[in-house]
Amino acid sequence: HGKRRMHRPAETKTRGRAAGVALAAAFLAALITLIVYLPSLKYGFVTWDDPAYVYKNLYIRSIDPGFIKLVFTTWTVGNWHPLTMISLALDYSVWGVKPVGYHLTNIVFHAANTFLVGMIATRLVRSAGGALRGNGVELATLVAALLFGLHPLHVESVAWVSERKDVLFAFFFFLSVLAYLGYVSTPRSRGY
Repeated sequence: HGKRRMHRPAETKTRGRAAGVALAAAFLAALITLIVYLPSLKYGFVTWDDPAYVYKNLYIRSIDPGFIKLVFTTWTVGNWHPLTMISLALDYSVWGVKPVGYHLTNIVFHAANTFLVGMIATRLVRSAGGALRGNGVELATLVAALLFGLHPLHVESVAWVSERKDVLFAFFFFLSVLAYLGYVSTPRSRGY
C-alpha cells in the first residue's frame, strides 16, 4: 500500500496522444457549433426582453461602482442575475446597441460550452474503466459535444440576446463539473 504505479514511456506517450486527440475532438465539435450558429450574427434584437435588458436599459451604459451595486441588489425583468447584466454591460461598452456583438458573445459562450461538454464526456468515459478501446473515447467526446452543441433546444439561448443568462449559467456549471471531476480523480479525495 502507498506505492504508486510507474508509467512506462510508451504508455505515457500513448496517454498523451489520446488526450490530445480527445481535446481535438472537443475543439472540433466547438468549431462546428460556432459555424452552425454564425448566421445569427445577422439577427437584430427581439422586442420581447431585449429592450429591458439591452437597448433601452440605461444602467448597462456605464460600468462603475453604482452599476455594480445596482446589479447585485435589484432584479431585471423579474430575474436577479448580476453576472448576466455585467456581461451585457461589457458588450455595450464594446458594441453599443449593435446586436451583432451581443449575438457573437452568445455564440462564443455556446461554443465554449460545447467544448467543455466534450471534456466532461472524455473524463466520464475514461473513468468508466476502459469500456471503450481505440478511438472510442475520442468518438464519444465528439458525439456528446455535438449532441449538446447542435441540439435545437439551444437555439433560443444562443440566438436571443436576453438569454445570455442561459449560456453563462452553462459555462460556469460545466467548469464546476470539470473541477469536481478533477477533484474526485485525485488520490487525496478518495481517502488514500
